[in-house]
Amino acid sequence: MSRSLRFWLSLGLSSLVALAILTLIAVLLGVLLPRLNAGVEAQNRALGTTTATQIDAFLAEFSSNLALLADDVGSQPRMDTAELRVMLDTLAQADGAIESIYVVDGADRVLEVGLPKARRALRDNQLGVDFSGRRFVHAARVQQRPVWSDTYLSSSGHIVVALAMPLTISMELATAAPREGVVVGELNLQEISRFAELLASAADVLPVIVDRRGNVVGHPDAERALRQENLSHLPPLSGGGAASLQTARFRLDGIDYIGSSTPIHEAGWTALIAQPTEQAFATFRSTLWSLAFGSLLALLLAVIAAVLASRRMTMRLGQFARHLEAVADGNYHAQIPPSGTDEIEKLAQSMRRMAQAVLEREALLRESEAKYRGVVENTRDLIIRVDREGRLYFVNYMAETYLGLPAADCLGLSAFDFVHPDDRERTRQAFFTWRETDGPALQFEVRQTARHGAVHLLQWNIVADHADTHGNAAIAGFSGIGRDVTAERAAAEQLAASEEYYRELFRQAPLPYQSLDMDVAILDVNEAWLTLLGGYARDEVLGRPITDFLEDRSLPVLAENFPKFVAADHSEGSLFDLRRKDGEMRTVLINGRITHDRQGLARSHCILTDITERQRAEERQRRADELLALQAARATALHEMLRAAERMSEAEFMPYCLEVVERLTGSAISFVHFVADDQETIEFAAWSRRTLDEYCTAAFDKHYPISQAGIWADVVHRREPMVCNDYGSAEGRRGLPQGHSPLLRLVCVPVIANGKVRLITGIGNKTEPYTPLEIETLQLISQEIWRIGEERRAEAAQRLAATVFSASAEGICITDAEERILSVNPALLALSGYTEHELIGQSWKIFSSGRHDTDFYQAMWECILEVGVWRGEVWSLRKNGEIFPVWLTITAVRNAGGEVTHYTGTFLDISERKQWEQDIHFLAHHDALTKLPNRTLLDDRIRQAIAKSKRNHDHMAVLFLDLDHFKLINDTLGHDIGDRLLEQLAQRLTEVLRQTETVARLGGDEFVIVIPELAAIRRVAVVARKVLEVVAAPYLLEGRSLHVTPSIGISVYPEDGDDAATLLRNADTAMYHAKERGRNNFQFFTQAMNQSVQERVTIENDLRLAIERGEFLLHYQPQVDCRSGKVIGMEALIRWQHPQRGLIAPDRFIAIAEETGLIVPIGEWVLGEACRQARRWQLGGHPGLRISVNLSARQFQQRDLSARISAMIHASGIDPASLELELTESMLMIDPEQATAVLHQLAAAGVKMAIDDFGTGYSSLAYLKRFPVTRLKIDRSFVRDLANDSNDAAIVDAVVAMATSLKMEVIAEGVETIAQLDYLEAHGCHAIQGYYYSPPAAAESFVRFHYNRRAG
Repeated sequence: MSRSLRFWLSLGLSSLVALAILTLIAVLLGVLLPRLNAGVEAQNRALGTTTATQIDAFLAEFSSNLALLADDVGSQPRMDTAELRVMLDTLAQADGAIESIYVVDGADRVLEVGLPKARRALRDNQLGVDFSGRRFVHAARVQQRPVWSDTYLSSSGHIVVALAMPLTISMELATAAPREGVVVGELNLQEISRFAELLASAADVLPVIVDRRGNVVGHPDAERALRQENLSHLPPLSGGGAASLQTARFRLDGIDYIGSSTPIHEAGWTALIAQPTEQAFATFRSTLWSLAFGSLLALLLAVIAAVLASRRMTMRLGQFARHLEAVADGNYHAQIPPSGTDEIEKLAQSMRRMAQAVLEREALLRESEAKYRGVVENTRDLIIRVDREGRLYFVNYMAETYLGLPAADCLGLSAFDFVHPDDRERTRQAFFTWRETDGPALQFEVRQTARHGAVHLLQWNIVADHADTHGNAAIAGFSGIGRDVTAERAAAEQLAASEEYYRELFRQAPLPYQSLDMDVAILDVNEAWLTLLGGYARDEVLGRPITDFLEDRSLPVLAENFPKFVAADHSEGSLFDLRRKDGEMRTVLINGRITHDRQGLARSHCILTDITERQRAEERQRRADELLALQAARATALHEMLRAAERMSEAEFMPYCLEVVERLTGSAISFVHFVADDQETIEFAAWSRRTLDEYCTAAFDKHYPISQAGIWADVVHRREPMVCNDYGSAEGRRGLPQGHSPLLRLVCVPVIANGKVRLITGIGNKTEPYTPLEIETLQLISQEIWRIGEERRAEAAQRLAATVFSASAEGICITDAEERILSVNPALLALSGYTEHELIGQSWKIFSSGRHDTDFYQAMWECILEVGVWRGEVWSLRKNGEIFPVWLTITAVRNAGGEVTHYTGTFLDISERKQWEQDIHFLAHHDALTKLPNRTLLDDRIRQAIAKSKRNHDHMAVLFLDLDHFKLINDTLGHDIGDRLLEQLAQRLTEVLRQTETVARLGGDEFVIVIPELAAIRRVAVVARKVLEVVAAPYLLEGRSLHVTPSIGISVYPEDGDDAATLLRNADTAMYHAKERGRNNFQFFTQAMNQSVQERVTIENDLRLAIERGEFLLHYQPQVDCRSGKVIGMEALIRWQHPQRGLIAPDRFIAIAEETGLIVPIGEWVLGEACRQARRWQLGGHPGLRISVNLSARQFQQRDLSARISAMIHASGIDPASLELELTESMLMIDPEQATAVLHQLAAAGVKMAIDDFGTGYSSLAYLKRFPVTRLKIDRSFVRDLANDSNDAAIVDAVVAMATSLKMEVIAEGVETIAQLDYLEAHGCHAIQGYYYSPPAAAESFVRFHYNRRAG
């Protein structure tokens, strides 16, 4: 039965709305329900993952701490039970969740137990317990890995889980040989139940933690965990729930739940997070009811609206249907009556536009078909179309050229049949692979073989043709265009071959070649260029700027000339200095051109010509010409100087010579000075006239010491020319007086005659640096000035000789060759008592005293005849018979033929000098203060004693005495008191010894006693005891009673040495041993002492090499806050890794380093390395760690200490506040004022300061409060007996109280026992350092003692 359109519209619209509403409801139900389920699951899984992660981290942290403990125990080769107990208790106390820690030996017996402080009274009950029944302990030992136990009830009634970890037990702990043990840590699981309770209250869920067996280990109700309730039957926990995430519904305690399980990997547990289903799906139910009611109401309204709308719709649709019939009949201009409905009106307009568009597109299609047909038929390229299998169904007319067949004959054939056989399979595979990927256009080149045999290389571009099939775009076939590139590729290969030929030609060219881009980067060079530059590899230079190979002086030339080169497109004859790989400089001449490549980029092409040798030859020729000209000028000048000397006075001659040297050297100023015989005083001789007229107006003394002169006077001591081409920056120069000629350059030369510097000549202020030739010229003229002056003085001396002869205070006698007296002067007459008449004609034997024998006179005359002169001391006779000493000089005077014509004799009365010599001899062999023999006389006495003992076959002894703390007397009471004490001491030693025994003073407070002819060595001990007694007796000086004690070292001949040097050295060694034994005693030398000294010398020598070789390393000891267990700092302690001796502790080499001064570079290395290690720790996650470094006394005395430390801090990048310097009281009190200034400089730089070994040295509280010190360090000597010595305890209490009142921190070092720790903690000292926590260790071991300590 047919119905009206209105009925069907109403029914259709109503049904459509109803269907839409029902579909919406179904979609909502289908989407919301799974999403709600997924949301509940996701929430449970997220909480489960978080819970599992937290518990995993909790168990992993426990496992990590236990592993660190096992490593520490296993790494100690020697450890007793007490040390082991301290380590176990420390970890048990630091982690509040730990129940107990057991160390189990190889027999599965508990060897030691670690407990929290509150439960340590129960320790004895657990020692010796048998763990053989605990399978996880056995498994850990056998498998050598950590093994978790199942949960069980501990001895204290708590549910625990245990972790067993293998370790090696040391010899002290094991009953026999070292054996494999196990450390077992029990973890209290109450913490997990507390965590579950907090999670349940916060997230309104049920969290449950179960172990591998399904037993509850964590529950909001802790009693259920204590009962070990098993929940393995629940669906989320069955079927591998411990290994994967599962979600399921289950019923528990009468309540339906939906829950998710999450594995806890560390122990193999599972976390179950569940919600009651009633609670989880409450929102869904309320949403469902609201949706049903709204849908029913919407359906009712939709039916009413559909009925009303259908009435109007049918009327207008009738009118539109008639219009469509007209269009269908081809009447595209048919009019539609107005409908009053916008939609129908727009539909009608669209129909008209569609008809018009169809007509236009038909016309365009015809035009396009004609155009593309022309392209296909006129192109020189091969055009094909193939189906999906590659069969041709269209080819253009070029088929005859490339395929060898007419186009029609090609249809249906496979396109691959025309591919060269060698390329066919590769092309087929590439085509089908591309077809399956449906990628973009396929492009490739392949050889095509025509049927008539011609081969062409075609470049193909293939695209897929798509057809619309039932709304889907499918590949119907493929279109391709092939372009013939045969000739093009052949030309490219020919070009490449040509380029390679010319490239190889250029590389092997004999002339160096380089090519640069416009940024002067090297693009290419040839082998000759690489050879010129000293053997660089090509890869080492390409891409680098040419400036890397230029000398500095050529860089400005390049910067100026390269832009000109680029602008002009060529460069001719540019000179540059290149630096070879070995550092040698080569000068090259560069010619080049600029070219541009196809992209328009410019590059240079340059040929280099090495002209270094040519330049050197030219330079040698130029210098030779200059030398020849200078030598000619010098010869002329020297000749003119001789002529000038004849007509000029010395005052005129000096300036003249200076003008000559200025002219020859191009100098602006010049001067001459004479040097006195003492070589310490100089006398101004002359400036040049030009200097006085144009430069110098200063007034100065004519005579002045060399020490007050400028650096030019250094030539007197250096005895060689001084050249200063930059006087303004010369080291040691002095300021010039007002009006003095300014000095820019300066050359000074000395003139040496008879072994002394006699004359200094200087020139200066040449516009260019002075050359060696000019210095040589100055030397020649200076020597000529001195020679001419000496000749003048010799002539004047001859004129004075007669006057001197008569006026001389020395007696002078002249004889002929037969020794008859010809002439005497008045002084000789007065000296001898004779008259001139009585002596003339006599032999000078008249003065002979008879004290000298014939041999003496024979030797004297032999010397006169051979050498020409004799000087010596003789006893002479006066006329009255008196004998007196004279210094006699006899000189033979010879003629031009070498024959003796006369003798001259001078007589000098040396009676007074002889007395002086006796006094000087005493002073030369005795100490000026004590009048005791000095070292010179002591050596002689020791040699005599050794000689006697050798003859008599007995012994002799050397006692080396040094006063203890004598320096303190000098420093506090003054050197006068010290000198008087030494005088009294010398008197006492002289009185207590026999006359045959010698006491000598070496210097300072060191004395040596020599005991010869010893029949029994025990007498030496008797003498030593006497000396100890008399030296230790009080000294009364200026009303003070002073006490000193000696330390005496004894060596015995021949046992301890057979020469003076060895005996003294060994006695000195024994004396130092006496000081080490507490002073005020004597020690006999032993070979062990010598070995100690030799070891000390060896260590000193090795120390110097250790600095160069980098043999030092740092160990670090942690500083711990005992309240929290946190590591708050590290002290850096130096160790020496000797290549032969192994690891050397600092007490064996620090004192030697202090004495030799090597402590300064060592200390600087320690500071630098500590700062660098602190930076590494900070970057590794320990930003608040403080590093403490000990500072030596010598380092502290450096003037630039603050600047050096600031530079190290800046270089390492650490926070200055993280560096703490430890200084001793004694170091600071040497010079408190200077120490205060240095400490304030360091504090201003942000560095912390601490006083090390506080209480062991001398210090002033007045200064202490002025020092910017932040921490006091209690010395280990007070901590060692803290629990037993009330005095030490009182000192510690006082230091802590003082530090608190001064607002300073306090730290104790050397803490080794729990008793010491408890006392310090109870009395307010919370910063601890010592073996109780950790010995010093390498930086790599830092993690072993840096436990993450948590409060209870």
